[in-house]
Amino acid sequence: MRARKLKVLSRYLRKRKRKRKRLKGGMELAMEEKEKQRRTCSVCGKKEKHNKRSCPMLKEMLARNTQ
Repeated sequence: MRARKLKVLSRYLRKRKRKRKRLKGGMELAMEEKEKQRRTCSVCGKKEKHNKRSCPMLKEMLARNTQ
């Protein structure tokens, strides 16, 4: 019986399986969202989910000025 030569890839060349991340609970997700710094809009000065380019107040002001 002949011995076959097997190609064994180095462990660095093999594609590894990814480790699954654990699922975070609602409280944990809320705390992370709270820790994120919110942008301050330079038009209205509010710390909400918008900035100068997407400010709803700026859009209203531009609409009034064009009329």
